[in-house]
Amino acid sequence: MCEKSQTIKELLNAIRTLVVKNNKAKVSMIEKELLAFVSELDKKFKQQLNNFNELQQKIPLLQKANEEFALKFERMQREAQNQIQAKLDELNLKNKKELEQAKKYAIAKTLDQPLNIIDQFEIALSYAQKDPQVKNYTTGFTMVLDAFSRWLEANGVTKIKIEPGMEFDEKIMSALELVDSNLAKNKVVRVSKSGYKLYDKVIRFASVFVSKGNKKS
Repeated sequence: MCEKSQTIKELLNAIRTLVVKNNKAKVSMIEKELLAFVSELDKKFKQQLNNFNELQQKIPLLQKANEEFALKFERMQREAQNQIQAKLDELNLKNKKELEQAKKYAIAKTLDQPLNIIDQFEIALSYAQKDPQVKNYTTGFTMVLDAFSRWLEANGVTKIKIEPGMEFDEKIMSALELVDSNLAKNKVVRVSKSGYKLYDKVIRFASVFVSKGNKKS
């Protein structure tokens, strides 16, 4: 810009030399106009230069802000992906457990008939102790009953062990009737029908008679 100003000034001097003798006032007016124009150009140039310098100073800050934003976005994206994957894993695990549970307890729907057969054999064995004619079949009944019991156990089915004198437990027992007994109140007097569990789930409550606890010996 300084070189341009110098060139214009030289031009002004040349013009002044050529026409100074004829029209000094006109030369002075032109000179003022040119000088004002040069001054305005110089101001604009300096302003643009200042703007450029300010922009250059801001570039590192903008670059840093851009890098920080990129890192933040990458971190947010990674966290979102991890959360989505964790949710998918949770759903898959839940579905897997539900499927395993369904398979585990699917046999429960088919157990009514085998359990009823076992009930009949247990009744027959109890009568065998009283009836000599039936007692001859005890060995055969016992073998069949044992075979059924082993098959049930192999499939996760176990008989709930209940003995007379035990406390009545509504979680595994169903009370058929309250009866007079020498046993304390709420004690099991007799088991009418055995209860069973499939793994840890009760699939049939034991039917029992429960003591009123009011009979004196």
